[in-house]
Amino acid sequence: MADKSPQIRVSKQESASEAVESERATLIQLHAAEYLALTTRNTYWTTLQYALGPITAGAFVVLAEGRSFVPGILLSWSAAVFFDLIMLVYYGTVFEIFNNTRYLECELRKDVQGLMRKSDFWRYERYLRNRKAYPPWWDFVPMTFSVAAPLTTCLFRRVSWSTGDWVGLAICLIFNVMTLRLALGAVAAQGEFRREK
Repeated sequence: MADKSPQIRVSKQESASEAVESERATLIQLHAAEYLALTTRNTYWTTLQYALGPITAGAFVVLAEGRSFVPGILLSWSAAVFFDLIMLVYYGTVFEIFNNTRYLECELRKDVQGLMRKSDFWRYERYLRNRKAYPPWWDFVPMTFSVAAPLTTCLFRRVSWSTGDWVGLAICLIFNVMTLRLALGAVAAQGEFRREK
């Protein structure tokens, strides 16, 4: 009877070790699936960004065609509001991409590193961190176009300014504030995952 006791103990230790290893492998697979889902989502956001150019061009063609029968005030502010809306969507995609990347680099990476024996994975952001990345203010450059749209419209509408112009300007300013908030959030997210070790 004394001989069987160590074998049973070893067997229980082996099965406990196998269970831990199986759980670790399952967690790694779940984290890999989460990584894949978020990088796929970033691909979709990037595709939407590229689609904004043709959408904008098409909208301006439609607006240009309406210049003969649409009042100037409506045409001018429609163009400015539409462009500011496009910039809001653009910065929304930038924010989502950077926020997803922040989660991957700052949260998910730590979980996976705790499970992996070798921690050399998901190296691209670390690769960029060691090189000169563009400065954070660069992310604000497209926003200048968002601010320029209502300013240009104000310049063209200055002679025949009316109540409708105030409404158009107010809508553009609301979109500009929302865009600025998204841009600030995107820059903060980028700064966080670029600093993460």
